[in-house]
Amino acid sequence: MSLAGAQGKFTLARVGDRWFWPTYEVPSTHILKPPPARKFRGLDALAHAGLELARRVGVPATRSSVDDFLGQSVFIAERWDRSGGTRLHAEDMNQALGRPTADKYTVPAGDIARLLDRHGQAYSFIDQLAFNTALGNCDAHAKNYSVLLAGDRVAVAPIYDTVTTFLWPHLGTRFAMSVGRASHTAELTEKNWRRLAVSAALDADAVCDHAFTAMAAVHAAYGDLVSPLLDGDPARTQLLDDQLSALARALPPHCNSAPTPPGPSDGLPP
Repeated sequence: MSLAGAQGKFTLARVGDRWFWPTYEVPSTHILKPPPARKFRGLDALAHAGLELARRVGVPATRSSVDDFLGQSVFIAERWDRSGGTRLHAEDMNQALGRPTADKYTVPAGDIARLLDRHGQAYSFIDQLAFNTALGNCDAHAKNYSVLLAGDRVAVAPIYDTVTTFLWPHLGTRFAMSVGRASHTAELTEKNWRRLAVSAALDADAVCDHAFTAMAAVHAAYGDLVSPLLDGDPARTQLLDDQLSALARALPPHCNSAPTPPGPSDGLPP
């Protein structure tokens, strides 16, 4: 039970249609997160919706579901660091940069992109960063981005933590990882994406193309997917409307409502 993160979770191995405690010989296949405190109502459905939205807009994401165990709803995420019943070597970006766990909220996006560019994976990270910021996931820190390693091969792992934290304003509304000088969705302007490109020594036009393609795709699909999960709550509906308005302000005029989504990353099998 050495899984990191603030939310309680545990692992199980699924064999056929049955669940088992994992062992050395039978590695875990899924991570299960029981519902947290009542003040985070709907977190399981929203976490699943975030991953569904990622796949819908072309950002590779781990597969997930919300299942019922004896009347209790549980969020279940398939492990992306497994393949054919074997463990894959994975590192989160905090580890990959050699930083202690306590630094996870202070790792700059430019440092991650610069490191990944050495392996041709920088723009896959830009896709994920743009998706998380468009989604209003303010807790997307350096341990919520990872790579899979196989010999000298490096691939950005599928996105796996996509919670819409803006629906709980008491958690904070500033990005855990800024983009240029942007700490809020409405500030995700071209100038700030270009600042990020400079800090990472990337092509600024390519960074903007990836970022705005992902952001526009989120803007086009977000409301229809998330609105039904808010149960008509007027306060949360207003928060969603505010997030979509902020996202619209960040998008340049040429971004239409039906963009071509980013293609899948050239990665190892999830």
